[in-house]
Amino acid sequence: MNRIMLVIEDKLDQAKLAQEAVLSSGCFPVIAHNLADGLRLLQELKDQLVGVVTDMHYPSMNLNDHDADKPNGLSMVAQCVEYNIPVSVCTDVDHHYCAYVEAPIRMLATHQKYKYGRIPFSLDRKDWKKSVAELLGLGCAFERVSKLDSTKIVFVEEKHMLGPIEGYDSISVVHSDAFRIISIVMPSYIVCLVESGVSAERWAQTERRYGDLKRSLLPGQKLIRFGFTKPKDLQEQHLQLPFTPEQLRELL
Repeated sequence: MNRIMLVIEDKLDQAKLAQEAVLSSGCFPVIAHNLADGLRLLQELKDQLVGVVTDMHYPSMNLNDHDADKPNGLSMVAQCVEYNIPVSVCTDVDHHYCAYVEAPIRMLATHQKYKYGRIPFSLDRKDWKKSVAELLGLGCAFERVSKLDSTKIVFVEEKHMLGPIEGYDSISVVHSDAFRIISIVMPSYIVCLVESGVSAERWAQTERRYGDLKRSLLPGQKLIRFGFTKPKDLQEQHLQLPFTPEQLRELL
């Protein structure tokens, strides 16, 4: 049964509140800050999602884009309807000036592919707990996540190059399946391979997954990246291959 709830919100303080609301509901939050990442994660995770909670106004691609005032949330809602994934809108749009989004959302909820009949839509202030509760109230079945396990490590890598770490229960998973396994195992530690010495496409894929994991990191979780080459000016913790289990343990 599914555990993951996708959240799209560009403001970091609001994304934190959304994460807390999703966790309190028993689901596992995955966070996107823009439309491009939101649509990509929706496509990747659509068979694993409990549902989607989206803001209405956020950038198309990057946090520093100048189009953060555009109603990109409508695209997210439309794609959820296309996939028949339950969706709720959490926005602070003034109720006096909401027709430009309220009317399209009301019509999208009647689409023949969308079986939930309603798209909850908040106004005036962002109330993530209410939006999450209304989403689950559409009849979404899900399995509650457990608490973080301080004995668990998930290695996100493709080649099973890391062995067991004494004192920890570790599991290796490919990048594409990372969130599904993490939402089940609930590890306190995530160690992610970012391959910088390969093709540009492969580097971008692993860098994107690392970014997804970083945005969605839960309170109490620790994320460590590793690879064959440390990028210049990187300020984050990075283990350079080859490294010993002892070197990794020092960072846990």
